Amino acid sequence: MCGKSAMDDSLCQWETDRGEDEQLWVVVPEAGSPVIIAYYAIEPDPVDLASSPSSHGEDGIVYLTLLATDKRYQGQGWGERLLLRIIYQMVALAPSVGANWLVTDALDADAHHFLLRRGFGFQVMPPPHRRLAVSMETLRELVRET
Repeated sequence: MCGKSAMDDSLCQWETDRGEDEQLWVVVPEAGSPVIIAYYAIEPDPVDLASSPSSHGEDGIVYLTLLATDKRYQGQGWGERLLLRIIYQMVALAPSVGANWLVTDALDADAHHFLLRRGFGFQVMPPPHRRLAVSMETLRELVRET
């Protein structure tokens, strides 16, 4: 699908491996289509946090656990659009859900570079991981600028 076997495997195994509060969002060309253009998974989902007071992020952290675009659709802005969707949801819902950080572990150097070069404010966390984080304050500024 996206050309990275680890991501393709993660999508296929998502239901089995997912976290308790993790949600998967999939972009398809039209309702009912078996074609997947892009997808992301997030834990906990900011929408779930807002609708269920019993759900809460660990220390205000929302994890972007998957983000991928089918190789046939790469270079068309799908990854950036999905990130913007997540950012806008987090900013809109943050006051009611206590979300302070968006954190992700980049799969590889390509994913790491993609997230850093898009101007979303991700900062590199200390090694050994490829962990990136962006604060809610930075996300609010980004939304104000767009």
